[in-house]
Amino acid sequence: MLLKKFAPLLLTCLLFSAHSFAAEEVTSNQEQAPAESDLTTESTTELSTTETSSNEAASSDAESSTEKSNSTDPNNPLKKWPIPPSQDQLLGQDLTDLYLPEQTITLGQDPSFTVVVYHSENSPTLGTVIVQPQWASTPFSINKMQILRSLVRKGWHVITLMPQPALATTTEQEAQQKLLTDYLTFTAQRMAELKQLPELQVGFTLVVAEHDMAAIMLALYAQNLSPAPSGLILLNARSNTPAINKKMARDLTALSIPVLDVYQQNGPLHLDHSSELRAQRAKASGKYNYRQLALTSIFFNEQLGLEINGWTHHLGWQ
Repeated sequence: MLLKKFAPLLLTCLLFSAHSFAAEEVTSNQEQAPAESDLTTESTTELSTTETSSNEAASSDAESSTEKSNSTDPNNPLKKWPIPPSQDQLLGQDLTDLYLPEQTITLGQDPSFTVVVYHSENSPTLGTVIVQPQWASTPFSINKMQILRSLVRKGWHVITLMPQPALATTTEQEAQQKLLTDYLTFTAQRMAELKQLPELQVGFTLVVAEHDMAAIMLALYAQNLSPAPSGLILLNARSNTPAINKKMARDLTALSIPVLDVYQQNGPLHLDHSSELRAQRAKASGKYNYRQLALTSIFFNEQLGLEINGWTHHLGWQ
């Protein structure tokens, strides 16, 4: 009886509970939906960030790889080549980065001058080669390093002077002679300063004079303004003045020391004419210890050191 009486009430309560549970479930699902959306957004953002970082890392690696390739590939136009010597370095006024500090020695006073010393790499030491490069030019070693290496390997010390200023010129003959006399005195003083170097105390002494300095050194020794070396090497001796070329030929025959006269074959006309004058004069005077040698321009620097060593061997110096 009671069950029948309360059956409608129980049914109503069950229906109300079911409806409330369904409503709560729908509400719960609606509340959870934004969270899932947020999770999806966050995952997408993290993935995008990861991909961006990976791309940046890959780009950085690619740039690093490209820079490394540029620095090692000699054919790549982006390669950073060494800075060439400055004008002051080429003129011998700034020796920084051109030579080791222990190679350079400053001599003399008012004005002082610099020499570069290369020591013999062979024993016994044969002596010392003094190089007088062309005036107002680049240091001898910049273009003639092959010659210096050949000499030091054979047993020679090599001392190269920095190029001295060019001889001033004037149209007045007496004034020009005064300029030449002063220049010879200036050169003789520099040669005298070299005598204090210990390398010159052993063995033979060779002097190499290049271009216009060949005429200066010939006049210096012919006039006894400086003690003559054991031998003299003329390197492309020449002058633009015909009178000076003739004087070189006369001064040559006044020397008793051996002379090796080397010039580049097929060079300028005044160079060929100057060398021909010296050869004719030496032959006419009977200078038996004079030797003239013509080398082709292509192999000049490579062969000169070998020829000098061969000549000194012929003289019995080694």
